[in-house]
Amino acid sequence: MSAAPVPMRHRPFRHLFIGTTANLLGNGAAPIALAFAVLDATGSVGSLGLVVGAHSLTGIVFLLYGGVLADLLPRGRLLVGSSVVSAASQAVVAALVLTHHAAIPC
Repeated sequence: MSAAPVPMRHRPFRHLFIGTTANLLGNGAAPIALAFAVLDATGSVGSLGLVVGAHSLTGIVFLLYGGVLADLLPRGRLLVGSSVVSAASQAVVAALVLTHHAAIPC
């Protein structure tokens, strides 16, 4: 008998588990890393508030747009597509921060 739990023996469940875990870790760590990056770059609490507000506003806009897309597109493609777009946007922000090309308008 294998040491892995029974659901992990199934390939589709393993893919779902790994994808969901990576998605939750990335989406949980990104706002914290962004806050520290803003504070490190500017040292201004006002700039941090501006960035957090912009992050919240874009989340609300994309949430509304995503609801429309959820009615039109197949669920699997929508989930994969939204995760890819999320990962790509977080990668771009991380690259800009790490190369010191990120700018915060004051």
